[in-house]
Amino acid sequence: MNKRLESSQEFLNEIKNLPYWQVIIRPNIFKKDNIERLDDIIKLVRDCQVSLRGWSYPHLSNRNTIPIEDYILSWASSMFGFKEYWRFYRSCQFVHFFIFREDLDKKNISKDFKESGILYPTNTLFLITEIFEFTSRLAEKNILADSLEISVTLHQTQNRVIVPDSNLRNIDIYECPQNSIEIRNKYSVSQLLTQSRDYSLKFALQIFEQFQYTSPPIELLKELQEKLIKKII
Repeated sequence: MNKRLESSQEFLNEIKNLPYWQVIIRPNIFKKDNIERLDDIIKLVRDCQVSLRGWSYPHLSNRNTIPIEDYILSWASSMFGFKEYWRFYRSCQFVHFFIFREDLDKKNISKDFKESGILYPTNTLFLITEIFEFTSRLAEKNILADSLEISVTLHQTQNRVIVPDSNLRNIDIYECPQNSIEIRNKYSVSQLLTQSRDYSLKFALQIFEQFQYTSPPIELLKELQEKLIKKII
């Protein structure tokens, strides 16, 4: 194993030693050589990545992006400590690992939640919206066949709590009882291309339900989502 690959594995292990997200996007029909060349993957990610909040989804590192057999591997950390690692295969499967952004905000977290961690509902909605927007842009490239699956897993979530944030100030605190959350849904490409925003909102609501947050302000969430897409926030 070369040194850069070893470094990438160490980096991934650092992420997995913390509470983290795992995202998998894949066509429902497997075709190993969906994308002809590895260089095409880099161009594809650059063309489809979503830049609505400064740090793109997914981030394409200028320094740590390397070809490995049938996939492109990239990993990066921001100046604020955010860490992410992803693999994009020629089969069009995309696998993404990253830490909770909220865990970088410990100085603003009540001492009651420093150990268990928090989840901001607005950040969760925005992140899921970015994931779906990225997937929709991939679908526009006609590389995902007729249908696909989006799977999102939040690891080490037991006792993590949804708390009020700058956009939802008047909500209660909701605690997650289980150690991991997995939401997995299938979509037709035609559905995703026309209803990406609606599906991403529903997906975020599924995550909230696992925290027993079952009655969020839907119209406000739609408004926030609209502002995100228009880069008003």
